[in-house]
Amino acid sequence: MPASLLPRLFVSLILCTAAVAIQGQEVRFTATNVVRDIPFRSPNNLIVLQASLNGASAGWFIFDTGAESTVIDTKYAASAGLRTSGKTVGNGAAGSATAGVIKGVTLRLGTIEASVLTVYALPLRSLALTFGLPISGIIGNDVITQTVAEVNYTDQRLTLYEPGAFHARGTEQVVPLTIEENLPFTRATVLIGGHTLDSKMEIDTGSTGAMLLNSPFVRKYGLIAAIDKSIVTRTGGLGGTGSSRAGRVKALKIGDSFVAEPLAVLYTGTKGDNASSDYDGLIGGAILRRFNVTIDLAGRRLLLEPTARLSEPFETDMSGLELLADGDDLSRILIDDVKPGSAAAKGGIRGGDYVRSVDGRPAGEVGIQELRRILRTPGPVDLELTRGRRVFSVHLALRRVI
Repeated sequence: MPASLLPRLFVSLILCTAAVAIQGQEVRFTATNVVRDIPFRSPNNLIVLQASLNGASAGWFIFDTGAESTVIDTKYAASAGLRTSGKTVGNGAAGSATAGVIKGVTLRLGTIEASVLTVYALPLRSLALTFGLPISGIIGNDVITQTVAEVNYTDQRLTLYEPGAFHARGTEQVVPLTIEENLPFTRATVLIGGHTLDSKMEIDTGSTGAMLLNSPFVRKYGLIAAIDKSIVTRTGGLGGTGSSRAGRVKALKIGDSFVAEPLAVLYTGTKGDNASSDYDGLIGGAILRRFNVTIDLAGRRLLLEPTARLSEPFETDMSGLELLADGDDLSRILIDDVKPGSAAAKGGIRGGDYVRSVDGRPAGEVGIQELRRILRTPGPVDLELTRGRRVFSVHLALRRVI
């Protein structure tokens, strides 16, 4: 059975390098000053779209405001003929990571070219196994800062503007941003237990969860004791994982909007950015997807338009299953681990089992993302599994664990 590679509740894709050299880099709109309706996929609330480097075949890239710099997978770098000229150590969510440095790279996204980039190479295979999609890289703020990005999470379309070509409609909520070390932060209000806490939060489109609170902030206000119910989990991303608890907070106020009962990760680890006292936490994709979002880092603002999703309840896995995609085409679904005492554990499922079918549908047809959605929904689900040559069925009655 493979070791558990990444936390399933919250995956932060931060790579904060010691120094980000933006000087000399250029983002050019080669046809018009706006590129409309770039399609993207949204596994685990991310923005994943196709781009290419130095004329190589296109790959899937995560559009990540929580990454100072663009990161590429080491195998994709090799296939594109890119060679490292050194190494650097950067901070991740729960630790540090060593990356290869590649200079003079051109990234192409639609009719946009970002040239003279310095990018950082890391092995990203673990992200492909988690999301069931081969991930070639992460587009960071060295590129994003030089555009204005309209994200329509409902239609899964991204529109990019040259900063001078964008004009707000006037119907959006304007959320001021500060930019520190090339990362965006805003003030938000966290309502948790009996506390109403003004907080400094990073805006992170590369985080899959709703929100995370850094360990110094958690300790200062005794937040683990302040929530009614929580579960032990692990959180992190590039750079490792750290200990956490997950639970519900009463609300988050961002701009003029109240987001009711979001799930929050309360970090308790001591390493990485999530242990920083320079800010209090971050807001991730599970909250951002409830809005149409315009990201204007150069203008130091976030524009939000609530959608019908704002009132949808936040849910997490109710089965206790931790899943990975497997096989050359990532179509098989592997049970990576099973939480003790969970519905899956009580049903006799073990790490190393494979999902063969879900409610009578072949697992390859359902896919890992749809199965995760099903396992976040209260009600019955019937799984057919394999363990070696054995085929067996398990009925799960799913209910909220938080």
